[in-house]
Amino acid sequence: MTTAYHVRWSAPAHSKIGQTQLAQHSRRGFPLDELTTIVHGVKSWQAFHGGEIELVTDRLGGELMERIGLIELYDRVHTWLDEIDTTVIDPSIYFSAGKFELFRRAQEPFVVMDTDFYLRSDIVPPNEQEFVFTHWERTTSPDIYPDPHELPMAAGYILPDLNYEGPASNMSLAWFGDPAHARALGESAFAFAENNGADAPGHRIQRAAFAEQRLVVALARDLGIEARPFSPRIWDTATGLWEGPTEADRYHHTWFQKSWFITFPELRASYCHYLIRDLCQRQPEGAEWLAEHLPSSPVRDSLHALLDGMPIPHEIITDWRLLEGAV
Repeated sequence: MTTAYHVRWSAPAHSKIGQTQLAQHSRRGFPLDELTTIVHGVKSWQAFHGGEIELVTDRLGGELMERIGLIELYDRVHTWLDEIDTTVIDPSIYFSAGKFELFRRAQEPFVVMDTDFYLRSDIVPPNEQEFVFTHWERTTSPDIYPDPHELPMAAGYILPDLNYEGPASNMSLAWFGDPAHARALGESAFAFAENNGADAPGHRIQRAAFAEQRLVVALARDLGIEARPFSPRIWDTATGLWEGPTEADRYHHTWFQKSWFITFPELRASYCHYLIRDLCQRQPEGAEWLAEHLPSSPVRDSLHALLDGMPIPHEIITDWRLLEGAV
């Protein structure tokens, strides 16, 4: 069976940008929505694919996960990310560089899932000449996906001579059938990111998006590997719109919803309730685990009520302030 990984690198949260994001979290610095999706991600992988799931983190990340109790969800924990030199790799720009470390260590086919992602159905695994990912992203936004040759680059860096045409792959889930493909991505992504953290115009994620989501497709093409999305839906980065019918029965990814909370914090309570209800309905074992590990709070009461088929107080759904200190 294929091993899946969650990657949680603490360095981005302690960067200058990360401190702003931490302010949006609960009192203990861990968002309830992500806690719920981590549990759902682990349980859904085990339910649909039966393989082991491991955590790749650093010492600080491991301490936080252990304090909350999440460590026990995983079959193994690796603190490989302590080896990333943050004086060379800027975590506020390359927030997904923890994955790069996993990629370059690959020795066999594997899956990596973001911690804000979970499955709602199984996936057809890749063969040795395939790479499976969540969905395509059109590179139509020149702000997010400029011509790779126009990206900021460190002095002396030479962009790999690859074909970068076409869409990029959304990597909220990535399943590598060939570990050599993953290793090539890890090495190439680190090479691009090293000493390439200077202030530059354009969207703050454009360098990270290239290093993770565009390089992987170009490398697959160069290695003769087929890049296959498990969802046929396509995100157009220029229009901000989806193309194709909803694929909500396949997976859920909270990336877009989380951006709402900065401007509209009152939406967070109802969305967390949605995630908790979804966990109760789809992976009740995960909901029971979460209920056992939450401190006494309205959120825990809500979980128990849902599991018991009882109504919950209206204010738990609508009052975002009840989430403060819930985790």
